[in-house]
Amino acid sequence: MKIKISYLFISALFISSFSIQAETNTIRFTVNQSDYGNYKSKAKKFFFNSSTVSVNGEASITSKLETRGQSCIGADRRCLGADMDSEVKLFLNNAENDIWKTDGIILASMTQDTGYINNKIGFAFTKRMGLPTVKNTYAEVIMNNSSLGLYLIQQKPQKLAKKEKSGFIGRRREEGNIELKKFFPENAKYTSNQYIEAFDYMYYFIKKPKGVNLYDFLKIRMNIEKYFKLLTLQTMLKNGDYSDEVFFYAVNSPQGIYFDIIPWDFEDLFSSPHPTRANKTAAKGGWFNKSILYSFEDPLDIAIFKDTQLHNAFKETAKNYLNTVLTETLIDESINEVRETILPYLDNARILSVSARDEASFGTAYTKIGILNLLEKRRLEIKLRRSELLKGL
Repeated sequence: MKIKISYLFISALFISSFSIQAETNTIRFTVNQSDYGNYKSKAKKFFFNSSTVSVNGEASITSKLETRGQSCIGADRRCLGADMDSEVKLFLNNAENDIWKTDGIILASMTQDTGYINNKIGFAFTKRMGLPTVKNTYAEVIMNNSSLGLYLIQQKPQKLAKKEKSGFIGRRREEGNIELKKFFPENAKYTSNQYIEAFDYMYYFIKKPKGVNLYDFLKIRMNIEKYFKLLTLQTMLKNGDYSDEVFFYAVNSPQGIYFDIIPWDFEDLFSSPHPTRANKTAAKGGWFNKSILYSFEDPLDIAIFKDTQLHNAFKETAKNYLNTVLTETLIDESINEVRETILPYLDNARILSVSARDEASFGTAYTKIGILNLLEKRRLEIKLRRSELLKGL
C-alpha cells in the first residue's frame, strides 16, 4: 500500500510540474470508404488503393499505405506503413525546435505494449548508450475523421542503415536466419546474395565452432562489443522477446563484409522469456542460473554462453556498462524522457477511449495517473534489476 501511495504522489508531482508548452503530433489519413471498411474488418495485410495524409497540418499524397506487422495484423487497431510523395515534419520529444523530416514512416499501434511505454523506454536507453536508434515519436492517428488512438511513429531501419552508407540490411529471424530488407546498390561492394552468404557463413561457425577461436572469428565479422551492450540492456529490462528483434546492416571494412546492429521492438519488456524449445532446454540445463543472459533463443546467444572466452567478455562488458553507463542517473533520464513525451497525450479523451480496446490494457489503468504510475513502477524495477545484476557479476 505504501508503494502505491508513493506512485500516486510522484505522478501528481510530475503532472503539476509539467509546464513546458508541448508540441504534439497529429497524423490524418483520408482513404476511400472501401479501403476503410477493409481496414476495420479484415485482419490481414493489404495495400490501400489511394490515400492522402496530413501531418501536423502539412498535406502530402501517400505513394504507399499498407497494414503491416505480425500479431498487430489481428489487432483492433492495426499497424501501418506509409510512404509519402514529399517530406513531412514530426516533432521529436514534443519540442518545436526538434524536427524530424521524413517521407516514410512505420506507425505502431502499440496494442500489446503495456501502457504505451515499453518501446519508448527501450529506445530512450539505446539512444543514451550510443547504439544505433531509429527516430521515434508519439502521434494521434486519425483515419477518415475517426481517431485510431495513440501510435508510436518510427523511422524505418532501412533509412538509418542507408544513412550509415550501408549496402545491405536484414532482420534476424529464428535460428539465426537473415531476412533481406533492403539492398543499397549505390553503397554496396558486394551483391545481395554475397551479403546473405557472409551472414550465413558466420552463423555456420556460431552453431558449429569446429575448433575456431569464436571470439576472434566474430570480432572481424560483426560488432560483437555492441551486441554485448545490447544483450546487457535486454537483460536489465527483462525483454521476453528479442532474438528476432534486431537488424544487421553491412558496413564497409578493409577485412570484408562486417555487420553492425540496429535494435528494434521492445514491447515485451518486464516479461518472462518466451517458453520456446530453446529456452526450455536452457532451463532444464540450469543455464539461467549460470549466466545473466535473459534468453537462449538465438544460436549466437547460446554460443556466447557456451564459449568461455565469449562469455567472460560478455560479462566484463556487462559489468563495466552497468557500473559506468547504465547508471541510476541514466535510468532516471530515460524514464523522464518517456514521461514528458507521453504526458500531453494523456489528456486526449479520444486516445484514452480508444485504448480501452487494446489487449495490453487488460489489468492496466489507461488513465493519466495509471500510466504515470506504471512508469514509476518501471523506474524502480529497473533500478532494482540493475543492482541484482551487479551483485551477480
